[in-house]
Amino acid sequence: MICKKCKSTNLQVIESGPHKKLTCADCFAFVKFLSKAEYKTFRSLNAQPADAVGRATQGPLSPEVAKEMIDGLDKAFGLK
Repeated sequence: MICKKCKSTNLQVIESGPHKKLTCADCFAFVKFLSKAEYKTFRSLNAQPADAVGRATQGPLSPEVAKEMIDGLDKAFGLK
């Protein structure tokens, strides 16, 4: 998936009450509401490795990981 506004593949999930919104991390445009299954897929594909202290490491996704995540979501939900 890509942002229709800025064409970025840098996406993030924002919790809005009981709902999970997929938004662009660059321009904050709304992309779509995620179902529970879509959210689990996005979360598992976006999992960060833990550092020595046990916290998730921070940093932007590489373009390869972002493309793999987007392709996985598209394939999981029949968009490709």
